[in-house]
Amino acid sequence: MIQFRFMRLRMAFCFLGLMAAIPGYAAVVTSTGSGAWSNPVTWGGAVPTAADDVIIGEGHTINASGILEFATLLIEDATISGDPVG
Repeated sequence: MIQFRFMRLRMAFCFLGLMAAIPGYAAVVTSTGSGAWSNPVTWGGAVPTAADDVIIGEGHTINASGILEFATLLIEDATISGDPVG
């Protein structure tokens, strides 16, 4: 019985170690209209993070300032205005 408990504990630690080693998944975040980069409404609910692939939709103007975080950026006949750093 003690050996079985030890095995379960070892398996739990192995599982936690594997979960910690798996990188987070990137999301594709697409602009839903013109607006500020920092406004969640511009992105349909969540501002892009450093892990996200960002698409600025056709005809949209994104106002940005400061540091912009993203993994990749695709601009579809759109505009980024302001003073972005990214």
